[in-house]
Amino acid sequence: MASAPLVGTALGALAVVVLSSADARAQGLSEGTLQGDIVDGETGDDVAGVMVTATSPALLGKLTSVSDAEGRYRIDGLPPGTYTLSFVREGFSAEPISDIQVRAGVTLRFDAVVYKEGAAMYGTGTASSVVKVAATAPVVDVGSTQTGGTINADITRRVPLVAPGGKGGANRSFESAAQAMPQVQNDSYGASVNGATSVENQYVIDGVSVNNTAYGYLGSPLSLEFIEELGVVTGGYMPEYGRSMGGLLNVVTKSGGNEFHGSVFGSAAPGFLEGDRAQAPNVGSAIRVQQELNYVQDLGFELGGPILPDTLWFYVGADLAQTSFKLTRTLYRADGTEIRGTDQEFFAEGTAMQAIAKLTWLANADNRVSFTLFATPATSGGAGRYGIDPALGEPENLTLEGAYDALAHQYRSGAVDAQIKWQSALLDRKLRFDTSLGYHDEQGGRFPSDGSVVGGTEGLAGVPRVSFRRSNPGFHGITDFEELPANAGCDEPGIDAAELCPVTTYQAGGPDFLSLQQFTSVQGRHVTTYMTDLFGLHVVKAGAEVGYGTYDNLRTYSGGRRFRDTTSGSLFTDNRQYGFMVGPDSAHLMEDGLQWKSSQLFVGGFLQDSWTAFDVVTVNLGVRWDNQWLFAGDGSQFLALPNQLSPRAGVIFDPFQAGKSKLFASYARYYEQVPLDISDRSGSSEPQLLSGRPAAVCDPTDIKQATGSCMDDANRIALNGPESPNQKWIVTGGGRTAVDPNLQVPSSDEVMVGGELEVFRDARVAATYTRRWINVAIEDMSRDEANTYFIGNPGYGIATDFDKAVRDYDAVTVLFHKQWSEGWLGQASYTYSMLRGNYAGLFRPETEQLDPNINSDFDLKSLTVNRGGALPFDRNHQFKTFAAREFEAAHDTKFTLGGGASAISGAPTNYLGSHALYGGDEVFILPRGSGERLPWVFSGDVHGGFTITPVKGHALEFTVDVFNVFNFQAATLVDETYTEADVNPLQNCQQGVRDSCTVDDLGKLQYADSTPYDQLDNNQNFGQPLEFQAPRTVRLGLRWSF
Repeated sequence: MASAPLVGTALGALAVVVLSSADARAQGLSEGTLQGDIVDGETGDDVAGVMVTATSPALLGKLTSVSDAEGRYRIDGLPPGTYTLSFVREGFSAEPISDIQVRAGVTLRFDAVVYKEGAAMYGTGTASSVVKVAATAPVVDVGSTQTGGTINADITRRVPLVAPGGKGGANRSFESAAQAMPQVQNDSYGASVNGATSVENQYVIDGVSVNNTAYGYLGSPLSLEFIEELGVVTGGYMPEYGRSMGGLLNVVTKSGGNEFHGSVFGSAAPGFLEGDRAQAPNVGSAIRVQQELNYVQDLGFELGGPILPDTLWFYVGADLAQTSFKLTRTLYRADGTEIRGTDQEFFAEGTAMQAIAKLTWLANADNRVSFTLFATPATSGGAGRYGIDPALGEPENLTLEGAYDALAHQYRSGAVDAQIKWQSALLDRKLRFDTSLGYHDEQGGRFPSDGSVVGGTEGLAGVPRVSFRRSNPGFHGITDFEELPANAGCDEPGIDAAELCPVTTYQAGGPDFLSLQQFTSVQGRHVTTYMTDLFGLHVVKAGAEVGYGTYDNLRTYSGGRRFRDTTSGSLFTDNRQYGFMVGPDSAHLMEDGLQWKSSQLFVGGFLQDSWTAFDVVTVNLGVRWDNQWLFAGDGSQFLALPNQLSPRAGVIFDPFQAGKSKLFASYARYYEQVPLDISDRSGSSEPQLLSGRPAAVCDPTDIKQATGSCMDDANRIALNGPESPNQKWIVTGGGRTAVDPNLQVPSSDEVMVGGELEVFRDARVAATYTRRWINVAIEDMSRDEANTYFIGNPGYGIATDFDKAVRDYDAVTVLFHKQWSEGWLGQASYTYSMLRGNYAGLFRPETEQLDPNINSDFDLKSLTVNRGGALPFDRNHQFKTFAAREFEAAHDTKFTLGGGASAISGAPTNYLGSHALYGGDEVFILPRGSGERLPWVFSGDVHGGFTITPVKGHALEFTVDVFNVFNFQAATLVDETYTEADVNPLQNCQQGVRDSCTVDDLGKLQYADSTPYDQLDNNQNFGQPLEFQAPRTVRLGLRWSF
């Protein structure tokens, strides 16, 4: 097989990397750097031979540097934390400088002016042994052009972040906190950065990527409780960081120390303190659901300290969190009156456990080793409860338009991660090596609510889903599916057009799509750093990385298929089932599902130089080289994506030569790390078939008929023309998908310009302009309306007849940031941005379809019409601010007040219809963004804390966080389904312009068979709110620290 030599080569390379040295990502992102000049305060001359020593509670041992002939020093490899610098020359002592805040991935210039007390300073003619240092701690990163921000305990303990009830709210996942940074907003699966979808980000914990190997989202949602620092890098980064077309979210976990320290903590957000929720009207349907928070609570601990002081540290922690939502389902008549006695209460509940253990060992002054192990298992649903979708972080069904058995599932998710890192230095730390090896093992699964086996025939796993959507001549009545009280005042069962208690859609039968999944990856990385003088200071880095990942996926539909009726209600199709044709009108159906184990291999490297000349200009130049190979379930190579060359360049100008300001510009190319979903579905084959039978002979809600008359070949009707060898079957998915031999790797380019200025101690202002655009995308396409597919680049190669993928992002951001000092902190930002194109990214926000590189955007030519316009995350205005202040009430008591506020303009909306083959919300009836924009979303949050210290070294802290204090309830999602009917997109309303139709042209709409559209098929709920911003919630916290 084609994969064998490549796998062997890669495993050999992995061994070399692990045994030689270093971690490309850990070196740059997990640690910070201090550098600067030392000059004589009297003469202004450079002072050579000064030993500069950095110490910190976060640093095991100490790190030193000796100033060179030009007075320069540089200390890198500093874990984030608060540092003290001391300066000593020829046995002279010095006054240390403290409270220097080092951030991961950031280079700070800390110049020192030294004075010898004695004759030179005071004219006494004698010299003492004291060297005085005059300097202030810097805040401007003078070494790079990267943008973003840092979140650490100074912020998370004083500012209300990560509201309970949202994604990651129970454990306070780090990804959910990233939204506080400019140019970051939440999307369905995480944090969208600079217009890219969240699954295009790179997520890194202690130097190891924790992306889900199949879909790209965060696979290990570690709690902020165990994190020393979160770095949110939005752009402008050097080639040592790669495999991302979005941003970089980098986590540095906590370590032990030379003193024992720890805490026991807990929090609770009780539902009775929640503000009133707005209720979606669900016009045209008898079913309405009110969601309420029942509770969110967690309890945990952490402990760190020395095993051997100054030699071996440990850190451990654990947290158990529980989330519960209450869903009240009530039936209403069409006139809006409630049907008494129909209230039903359901709960969506989940439990998440987290644990971490870390060892840090200082073998000697030049060799350090760390080992980190953490786990994040979670479960939800079952036993009469609905599940909480781990990818979306919300109850799995918010409309409850169906029976519990059909809508409810059990979910299991979580990962175990292990990482070991070795750091070594030579030549007075001018030469550094960093070595790491990481392993990520993630589990996932969607199971029937009764826990029956995926792919089995017992229990709900053996019951097919039945989806009802009849709209013409009218909708079903709720009485077609449920028994109501005698005085309900609803339609009689079985009528063609319910008027009193209609339902637009209804799900019956079994739980539909089920899966059992495992995602693994092993990674090794190497970076060598060398510092030298050649017309200025050069910091040269060269690195390599290699990894191997797998995706084992068993997927099936309960009962082997999903039945769906047509909008006329006269026909049932099995529009989702696995199977393939073995002869004319002879099908083999895969009743127990489909399973493949696909894999990937990536090998990369980089070379970069950061050259600082005359303490004025820093030039960063480099290139990254990546290669990725994806293998199908049979082990054969499916995609080869080699020679991804990513040039990066940046220039930083320090106009005052003091490390307190900079002007910068950068260019970068970023490549996508293609997730394995494409290899599983398109590379390994996902054969699917569709057939139809009259509703008169098939009632699939009756399990006997579902497995009897509904499956009788004699009852299947002809769906194809007389020329087709298959009259009764439509092939909607086949064997392995063909691939363009000249396939290009998805990439985006970015240009940035900006500046920063320290305005007073520990505070800076910044302004940036960012332009980012994609060059090409990978998607699956079909020229024959789903009979055959191929993988290519839309608009290029063999797909030049398809529209090019376009996503253009422009943003201007202004920022004020004051880090924690003198008892307060604060940040305020405003971003104006535009996001235009026909390609949102690796998932489809309109349907939340997550199939990276094989979403439906370009599948059929009929689907590409009207896709261009304002993309879903085109929110033009974003104001964000947070601040905190601490007050000493007495020697053993203090108060903390914090808060945050945001104002974000609304996203665009659309007119969507159903596609004959692809189903609901796949047709853009009008050009993207033709609907009214959503309203602005305003929110204000507050934090209050009270801390007492009853005994020295022990503190008891009470906190309260109130989110959305004023209980604003703006609509965040509206019903964009103009019709459930299969229709054609409107086009060519202006001669020669395809995507030119407007709302005034809706009268020209046609069904998929080109007959005139009937307004009776309009969705009565179109344009109505489906979701609102989260209501006011209150989180109460208690922490004992020691």
